[in-house]
Amino acid sequence: MANQSGPTTFTGKLASCMNNLQHGSTAKTLFLADENPADFFSLLENFFEQYQPAFDHDAALVTRAVHDLWILLRRERTIDAYEKALHTRKPDPTYWVQPDLHEMHLFDRYKTEAARAHTRSLKNLQTIQKMARDEERWQQQLINEKQKLAIQVERWELTRIKEAPKKMMAENIAEAMKLATENQDVQVDEHGPHIPQAVFVVTEGDGSQHVGIVPTNDAVHRIIGMANQYPQAPVEVVRTYVFGGPVPPAYHWLTTEDWQRTAKDLELRKTLSFDEWRKLAANE
Repeated sequence: MANQSGPTTFTGKLASCMNNLQHGSTAKTLFLADENPADFFSLLENFFEQYQPAFDHDAALVTRAVHDLWILLRRERTIDAYEKALHTRKPDPTYWVQPDLHEMHLFDRYKTEAARAHTRSLKNLQTIQKMARDEERWQQQLINEKQKLAIQVERWELTRIKEAPKKMMAENIAEAMKLATENQDVQVDEHGPHIPQAVFVVTEGDGSQHVGIVPTNDAVHRIIGMANQYPQAPVEVVRTYVFGGPVPPAYHWLTTEDWQRTAKDLELRKTLSFDEWRKLAANE
């Protein structure tokens, strides 16, 4: 079999270059999924108005300065978010361990490198003559720079579209895991004692699906095996299906109305006997 060469189309290459992106502190991409290109272009316009570059070389220096400032602001947000999360987990700094301090130092180093790059770029701007520029000419330079950066905006849009379904599923699963941790394996409500289980199904634009199940089928199997040991023994599993996007054909058996099959962000509840649940789980 020939070696895989990866995506060959322009769009495919743009999307693939964002794979495995994590905290973004070392990212070379201009826009991350949670950033707004409009904020960058607002900075760009302010810098162009301030320095009014009339030549290609000058315009490139201004754009570089804005880029370095953008990265510095990103890394400041990163270290602030990490320190906030660390204080939330461990309010007393005396309980911080070496890995915590190592991560803090690492993020701080990224920030320092970005600050130095920004300082260098500002010094470079001093080479631009401090004289009135031709209004029409520097405005045209601004348009040219925006056109050059258009590919970065497209990359950002592709990343946001690509990651949104996965992000939604991850957030839903995290919330379900939190609830599962806080609650008992067996719940008792108006339906009687039962085992709760959530199934998240996210459909992307290309038709691919991501499925997450909390608690896992293996965990439910163990609970069923111990059912008689609970004060109120469960006799059924109540599944809550949460769909991101339209309901895939494989799940149409859950729907009772035609409109439900095309609805987005639909939530359906299904009560299953242990035998019915085992049949479903065997095919998952």
